[in-house]
Amino acid sequence: MPNAKDLVIGDRQFCLYKGEPGTGKSVAAGSFPKPFFFDMDGRMRVLTNRYPGKDIVYESYFSNFPGMMLKLGELLNYCDYETIVFDSLTSFSRTTMTHMIKSRVADAGNIKKRLQRGGLDVSQLEDYGGETAAITQLLDAMRELNKKANVILIAHCVDVIERNTQTKSVVVNRQLLTGGKKIAAEIPAYFDEAYHFYARPDLSGGNPDYFVATSAAGIDWAKTALPIPNEITWTNKNFYETLTELIKVGRT
Repeated sequence: MPNAKDLVIGDRQFCLYKGEPGTGKSVAAGSFPKPFFFDMDGRMRVLTNRYPGKDIVYESYFSNFPGMMLKLGELLNYCDYETIVFDSLTSFSRTTMTHMIKSRVADAGNIKKRLQRGGLDVSQLEDYGGETAAITQLLDAMRELNKKANVILIAHCVDVIERNTQTKSVVVNRQLLTGGKKIAAEIPAYFDEAYHFYARPDLSGGNPDYFVATSAAGIDWAKTALPIPNEITWTNKNFYETLTELIKVGRT
């Protein structure tokens, strides 16, 4: 029977990297050893500029949902990489919804299955159920992959403003950007590590400074199971090397 004392925290990381565009999420993921990217955002040129000469293998899946799931199945059977990166959840969600619409439109003889606006087929309620099922399937597969490699899911955030009509108060919550709100709220629970990436302007007028929150910081929620600081500064640094060193220090 397994015993929790035998677990090695951080041996193979299972991570959610979230934040606004341009805050270094893909660059941080690319710093991990021997990575394979499920490229859905077209961010590979950024990694080439940041890590010239490094072998970063990727396959692009901008609208090919079946092909993406086929590749995922191949990696579950045999994985020769040390890190698997899904970039990003937002684009995966969009690709899933597009696949659902195409599948429905293929049955063009059934008019009831089509909903159009301005001559374009648009999402229906059943598509959001399909998105939830696809994301759940992806998360389960990622858990299995984590037995073989580091796994990183990159996600974008959106501010959700909630107004209380009685107290006139306004609450801002930041959630992952997906089609369905319910699945967006459930996703973080799957991960050991959930980091919030952000940048601050350099007061001297140079490039921005880059930071990662590893524990709750207001609306920018985060969590970690590792012995690392609440905030990591990694401007002009290799994120993986920085994180690895902090883990070593925290364990001593």
